[in-house]
Amino acid sequence: MMNGFYKKKKIWKAVNSKALTAREREVWFKLILRFTPTRKLQHEQKHDTSPACLVCEAPVDDTDHYFFGCVDSRNVWTAARGVLCDALGCDTIEDADEQEGAGRTIEIFTGMVLEMISSGRWRMQKHGTRMESLERRRVVLEERMKLRAGGARGGRGQ
Repeated sequence: MMNGFYKKKKIWKAVNSKALTAREREVWFKLILRFTPTRKLQHEQKHDTSPACLVCEAPVDDTDHYFFGCVDSRNVWTAARGVLCDALGCDTIEDADEQEGAGRTIEIFTGMVLEMISSGRWRMQKHGTRMESLERRRVVLEERMKLRAGGARGGRGQ
């Protein structure tokens, strides 16, 4: 039991050390501990009637599908890649490796994208709201990236 406690403490410390908002840290923590509220998990806990994805109707909405496999999530990541490349002034993500400070910016940006996907999916699942358009989410990522640019260079998130 003590070993599990220290392992969780170490994970939380690593997530907490990044310049992330409280909500972004929460999403990372749930992802690491496999507690993301996917339809599969909600179904297993008897909180939902089906494990299927509400967005694309895939038979099982597990963590991988929730964040990466669903067509909506893939589209968000594709749009996000463009926003990140623009922010870093590079043509591809691979080019970012050569830039000083890019790693921290990528960590922060990844937290922003995971939070955006999680919040949208949760609102859809719990409240029946529609997903925002991909274009709107791209604009929001651009705005958040501009606001957080100073934090990526050394400050903490909000």
